[in-house]
Amino acid sequence: MSKIIKTLQDEHAALTSVLTNISKSEFHSPERLELFKTLRTALVAHTEYEVKYFYDVLKNNSDIDEELRNVFEDDLIHTYKQTLDTLDTIIELGQENDGDLEFIIKTLSDRIQIEEKNLFPVYKACKSQQ
Repeated sequence: MSKIIKTLQDEHAALTSVLTNISKSEFHSPERLELFKTLRTALVAHTEYEVKYFYDVLKNNSDIDEELRNVFEDDLIHTYKQTLDTLDTIIELGQENDGDLEFIIKTLSDRIQIEEKNLFPVYKACKSQQ
């Protein structure tokens, strides 16, 4: 397994762990707000790593199916921005709205599933051709 894939899987597990801790924490508590801040920081760092070491390999490979290219160029970027906007609002207001956590869990879970199921194999194929 490549070091990049391993790092991304580890980061996915860490993001999932923070989400689990948020869901177990008391609604509107200071601890929960700190966990949202931790999630935001981890998500930004993870996405920067992904763009630099993972997505660029995919983007520069001309053999990638156009539908799959749209997934990581448009769909994932859009959900990332929505998730960050939601986290920023929670952090700025110091509280979340009903449904915010469910939205974040769903979008991040879907993103992780798409990456691990669809994009990791394509990345591995791209790297094996180099």
